[in-house]
Amino acid sequence: MSYTSLGYMLFVACCLIFYYIFPKKHRWWVLLAASIGFYAIVCLKYISFVFVTAASTYAGGRILEAYANKHKAYIKSLYKAKVSRRKKWITAAILLLNFGILGFLKYYNFFADALNVLLNPLGGGLPELGLFLPLGISFYTFQTMSYTIDVYRNDAKVQKNIINLAAYVTMFPQLIAGPIVR
Repeated sequence: MSYTSLGYMLFVACCLIFYYIFPKKHRWWVLLAASIGFYAIVCLKYISFVFVTAASTYAGGRILEAYANKHKAYIKSLYKAKVSRRKKWITAAILLLNFGILGFLKYYNFFADALNVLLNPLGGGLPELGLFLPLGISFYTFQTMSYTIDVYRNDAKVQKNIINLAAYVTMFPQLIAGPIVR
């Protein structure tokens, strides 16, 4: 859906109306619903990847926060390196999951085709899944990556509300704008 299409402009107009009708404390819900609606219009088939990425990032941030709070006394003591190593492993696991989803969707078809060409005389190979990239997957993967790293470095507070984090990750105007944001 293009920014200049009539359908997109009507969609944004409806979103703005609902956004300003609802009380301030419920506006995050409107933003999330609008983003989910946008994904449903564009590509309902792969919307689950957005939710898995948002949920894993939320859970990972909460685990990092819980781990840091539990070990605050250790962080100030001699065991800082051990605690830091564990935080790195937790952060790496979150990032690997999210990048794993991106890498699988982006490169599976390429590697399956290449392997099937090599193994064709032998009658082996990988099944073709016919995957395509969901709208904005690279963008929201990098959004979640920056959030996770900021939480790891204590540059950002952990988001305690999954609705706010999901709305941040799925915000539809950013998804089609491109990966460069401030």
